[in-house]
Amino acid sequence: MEKRAFARKGFTLAEVLIVLGVIGIIAALTIPTLMAEWKSRADAVRVKKFYSTTAQAIELAKIKQGNLDRLDYSAAGTNTNGPQLLAWFNDTLGKQLKVMKTYNNAHAVYYTTADGTDVYLDDLARTFPNEHGVTVGPGGPILVFTLDLNGYKSYDLARDANEKPPRRFQFYLTDDRGLVPAGLDAPSMCDSAPNSMSCTARVLEEGKTGY
Repeated sequence: MEKRAFARKGFTLAEVLIVLGVIGIIAALTIPTLMAEWKSRADAVRVKKFYSTTAQAIELAKIKQGNLDRLDYSAAGTNTNGPQLLAWFNDTLGKQLKVMKTYNNAHAVYYTTADGTDVYLDDLARTFPNEHGVTVGPGGPILVFTLDLNGYKSYDLARDANEKPPRRFQFYLTDDRGLVPAGLDAPSMCDSAPNSMSCTARVLEEGKTGY
C-alpha cells in the first residue's frame, strides 16, 4: 500500500511578524488607558486613606483634650501665624498622625505623611463658608486640609487647575460636622468643574479620579 506523505506546515516569518505587529498595536492602544485607570484608582486609595486616618486623629485628639464635641483649636492662632499653627498641630493632630516632616510659612503648615503624601494645612477658609461645595456655619470651617499628590515642592497653580485627572483634594474641618470632603454639599460643582477640588467627595464615593 502506498504511503502518503503529509508535510507539516508552520508559520512563515512574514506571518509571525504580522501577528506580532497586530499585538503591538493593540498593546499601544490599551496599555495607556489601563495605566491611567490604575493611577486614578491608586490616587483615590491615597485620598481615602488620608480621610480615614485624619478623621481618626481628630477624634483621638478630642479625647486627649477631654472634649468629645469639638476639637479645641483656640491655640492654633490666626491665618497670619504659621508658627503658632505649627505648634498647635504638633501638639494635637501631629501626635496622632504618622508625620515624616513639617514646616510652616507665615500663615500655613505643610506636612508629609508616612506614605509620602504632601498636605497643606491652613485656616484661610474661615472667611469662605461655602467654598468648594461645603456648607458650614457662619464662622466658616476651622481648618482646611489640601492634599497635593504632585507634591507641594512642584506646586504649579496653572498646571494643577487644569490637570486631568486632578491630583489636589480638599477637606474642611468643621465644628459641627467633623472632617468634610469638598463637594459633599454641592455635587453639581464637580459636574461643572470635573477637574477641581470640588470632586473630592465623589472620589471617596466612586474610588477613582477624573470624570
